[in-house]
Amino acid sequence: MEKDEQKLTKRIFTKSNSNIIDNRISALFSEMVYKHSKVLVMKFIIRYPQDYELETQTNLLLSKFFHSLCKYYKNKNIEIKYLATREHLTSDHPHYHLAIFIDGNKIQSNYAIHKKANSIWQKLVNSERDGLISKVSTEYNSKEMVFKYEKSSDVNQQYFNFILENLKYLSKIYSKDKTPRNTNVYVCSRLKK
Repeated sequence: MEKDEQKLTKRIFTKSNSNIIDNRISALFSEMVYKHSKVLVMKFIIRYPQDYELETQTNLLLSKFFHSLCKYYKNKNIEIKYLATREHLTSDHPHYHLAIFIDGNKIQSNYAIHKKANSIWQKLVNSERDGLISKVSTEYNSKEMVFKYEKSSDVNQQYFNFILENLKYLSKIYSKDKTPRNTNVYVCSRLKK
């Protein structure tokens, strides 16, 4: 591919794009907090198997993944929201950073969600390999990035902001430029009007 052609297909990801993602994360979290007295927030990374042949550089499989995951929880009458950002550096495949917001009155642990998400992704990419969806740890929570937010908490606004700050990694500018122009850098649940 010529240099001029590469310029045409390269996506420019800027601070304003990053702010859009931050605002969407905040809106999704706020909507869940408004509707539920407890919200479980967790972060995962979704990867393709190394030997997986990507048919297209779109987020089609990711959309199918979220459709299946949301349908599963909707059938159990459990509300779930999500936001995922696409990153692509040196590997042959992109990977996704995912934030999930779920009704914390009905789900108190991320174990079942992680297990179900992993099962759905394995079927979509036709792989039995574990670890394609991995839990994320942070300097604040060395085990895994899971937050239990309760409205009744005395420090709820501080904790709300703390959780949002920990989700800012999804909106980082670095590593999103390799996304093709015709592909979204992020996908997320719809907000209620």
